[in-house]
Amino acid sequence: ISEDKEDGHHHPHHDAFNYPDDVPLVPLEFLDESPITANDLDTDPFLGLQDEEPDSWTPTVGKEVTKKLKDKEIKRQEHIYEFILTEKHHCLTLRVMQKVFV
Repeated sequence: ISEDKEDGHHHPHHDAFNYPDDVPLVPLEFLDESPITANDLDTDPFLGLQDEEPDSWTPTVGKEVTKKLKDKEIKRQEHIYEFILTEKHHCLTLRVMQKVFV
């Protein structure tokens, strides 16, 4: 910090060190909350972590459906399914981060 004054530059991120001792840096209401456990996340119905999902589209539909489709259409559906699954996992990751860090 003394270097900042010597070189004549002010660095605003160093202002955090100037808080008075009687002002908590972490709001006290968060200190009363119990920590989130892995079980809390596993049992959250919104996250659906306990639900098993197939990695591909074909197991989600019957064989009678795939028999009617050309290989190109099956691959197209597989790619769409993979895209949706990837987006869902991104949303779940954000939800977990929200529950843990907010």
